[in-house]
Amino acid sequence: MSPLPPPPDIQHEFDKNQDPHETNLALRRLYPQIRERENERHIPRRWDLRQASSYLDISQSGYGVTFKKNVTVAEDKDPAGVVRADAFIQQCIGVYYFEVRILEGHSGCMGIGLSKKDCDLNRMPGWDPGCFGYHGDDGNFFLASGVGQAYGPKFGPGDVIGCGIDTFYHYVFFTKNGKHLGIAHTSPTALKELYPTVGFKTRGEKLVANFGVKPFEFDFEAYRQHLMNKKIHLLENIKMPENFGKQMNRIVSSFLGTTGALATLQKFEETTKPEVPIDHEYYAQRKEITDMILKAARGAEIHEKIEKYFPGLVEDDANVHLLILCLRYIDLANTLHEPPNCFTNSTTGRSPSPTEIRARPPKLLKGSQCKTTKRTREAQRRSANSQVHTPPPVRLTNAKATEELYLKDAKIERFYIDQDTEEEMLHIDGVSMPTKMFVELEKSGQYRKLNYILKMGREIMKVAGEMRGNIAPEARKVVEIATSMVSSPERPAKHPLSFALRRFIANSVVDMICYYVHHKREGKSTKRPRGTSTGEIPGSSSLRMFSELRNLFTGWKGLHIDYSTNDKKMAGIHFVRKMILEEPNFNEKEIIYTDEPMELAHERPDPPPREIIRQQRNEFQF
Repeated sequence: MSPLPPPPDIQHEFDKNQDPHETNLALRRLYPQIRERENERHIPRRWDLRQASSYLDISQSGYGVTFKKNVTVAEDKDPAGVVRADAFIQQCIGVYYFEVRILEGHSGCMGIGLSKKDCDLNRMPGWDPGCFGYHGDDGNFFLASGVGQAYGPKFGPGDVIGCGIDTFYHYVFFTKNGKHLGIAHTSPTALKELYPTVGFKTRGEKLVANFGVKPFEFDFEAYRQHLMNKKIHLLENIKMPENFGKQMNRIVSSFLGTTGALATLQKFEETTKPEVPIDHEYYAQRKEITDMILKAARGAEIHEKIEKYFPGLVEDDANVHLLILCLRYIDLANTLHEPPNCFTNSTTGRSPSPTEIRARPPKLLKGSQCKTTKRTREAQRRSANSQVHTPPPVRLTNAKATEELYLKDAKIERFYIDQDTEEEMLHIDGVSMPTKMFVELEKSGQYRKLNYILKMGREIMKVAGEMRGNIAPEARKVVEIATSMVSSPERPAKHPLSFALRRFIANSVVDMICYYVHHKREGKSTKRPRGTSTGEIPGSSSLRMFSELRNLFTGWKGLHIDYSTNDKKMAGIHFVRKMILEEPNFNEKEIIYTDEPMELAHERPDPPPREIIRQQRNEFQF
């Protein structure tokens, strides 16, 4: 018999305890190296309704999952329901761990593990490529196959199953009731973008997850300290270069200069007395440009500052040129006032985007179908003799006289009638637009500004086209945000770029500055080869941001190579920081491994007594 449901106040208390602020603090203490807001990297917090099978119910708190009892599983011979967490595990996290407590499900037909976002939500964890799963009905571990490998004991109601991943060693492990079950899988390559995952196969199965908000059953901190000490011992066996002290001084100098700690850099130089004097003016100029980008200064001012300190740099690198053009484009888009009345589309009730004002071939109507054929043809005849022409004199109303006044001084190339809308059009500055729209833009004083924006937009598209496929995803995002500001019917945001995107722009500019200065000092061309990016330019890696640190790490064999590859820089820096600033704690706790042998896994344990289940449900009710 199933245990009675908990009183309503327990349900309310469980949801109330999961305050977002408390959740953030708990995860920040657990994974201090992950800066979610600054780097837009997120940690799993709850189960994701958008990544859940229709066979499952997710509790209001987002921690509890139930396989529906009255669900219809027609056409499914072997139905299963899977749910993933709301974020994947970051590569720079080092060691990640979560637990689930089994509340109901005597058959044990459930799986705990990790999966990719594209894995089927109606197949158990571990059956699809890129998925890992530990199943309770047989204790087997599944890896991209329907056939499992002997791994651990079975599990069922009352058990707490944990799943962990080490992004440094590339392995996956599991725990049961606070005891380590051993390494389930070691990958030769990085384990990327894996989501905490659970799967069910029997109606009524129920569990609740703990993503780190509450204390774990397994001593995760002790195990993480054990792994930390293991890595420190590996570092101790790495042979250091003879000139290690000088290289460390260069590392510190590079770090201080890159982060803009210029006063500290000056004091450090006075103490270490390096053989080559530090160029403080160069670092100050770099910091000034970086601060302007991060503080959302005007794109034109940033462009002028770069050209002042490093003439020709922007045009020497297509990537930087594209990003600076986007910053200027955003500033221009923010100066546009409300669109004139002519922008309102009478049929749709929306404001057509200025991208609809585009160059297109004229379509002339023939015969009596054209209401202004005489005037248009007269204009065409005049255009053959002069580039600057005016419409023929006709009897004018006051509105018409105003229109003719604006048309008189404009360098209009030709007039014509649009065949689709039968609207009078004109072609000017390589752009076709309705005559009425041109007049209203001239009245509002925005035509010149809009025309300049259109030309800059063409320049952005031209530079992006010349780069072919060598545009970074972040740069592509900047281009999309910038160009959408003018085409959007809504008023654009003043600062549409996130801090992470501005940091990307600043890093790209600084990277090019290092390349520019290095090649200029050696008398080489400062124009960067098209298609190259950070970390791919031969001969200049020792002068880029954090370059000395990266050079030293990759120069040593062993652990440091992993730090500089596979997106693990943050994990490596965090590890080195802890190793230098914190006292290594080698008096670690002993890791408790399970003593439950696999050969007894076929013997299903008796269900726990009713009172134990009720106590557990009251403690972890969802």
